[in-house]
Amino acid sequence: MSEITFGLETATFLIVFFSAVYGVYLWNKKRKETDKYEKLMENPVEVHFLIPAKKLNIELKYEKQDEEDHIKDELTIPQNFEDHIILLIRPKLNLSVNDRYFGFGPHDGKIPELSYSNIYVTQSSDQSAHWYIDRYGCIHFDTEKQFFKDETYLLSIKIKTYDKGSYPLEITFNVMSNEYKEVKKEIGRRIVRYLSVRVE
Repeated sequence: MSEITFGLETATFLIVFFSAVYGVYLWNKKRKETDKYEKLMENPVEVHFLIPAKKLNIELKYEKQDEEDHIKDELTIPQNFEDHIILLIRPKLNLSVNDRYFGFGPHDGKIPELSYSNIYVTQSSDQSAHWYIDRYGCIHFDTEKQFFKDETYLLSIKIKTYDKGSYPLEITFNVMSNEYKEVKKEIGRRIVRYLSVRVE
């Protein structure tokens, strides 16, 4: 075997070998990204109550406000009281959101009433925030909305309380994502989160 032939065979072997190694690397990278993607889709949205800073001139009568925004998972609101609650929504992925609804489950006392009221808007001709209330008192938004990764979205809802008690607020999103980094895969989920409203 001549040195030229040996050199060509060696070069061919190295090309095939490194191509195979690189192929395994790409496969392993995509597998890890797919696993992370599916894990993120188990909990793709953070939801909390927001108590805005005083400087924003958004007054909530049931909560003490100062110079900072505050995030909470439980609110305490007086009995027989009407005001707004503000939800802070922060997606971890780019998402298409279809029906999303908010409501209190069955309870011994009279559950608080919810209705849509945008505390940040004084006048608008925008009809995009289509909503309705079902027979169980849950408020639905059934228009499709795009949520973008790491952006912050605020939703204000008017609440009217009645009987004392602790009321879990169920927050449900029907979401769809089409990609994560190099992974092109459509994944849909029904995401349910719970916050708490205590009426005293």
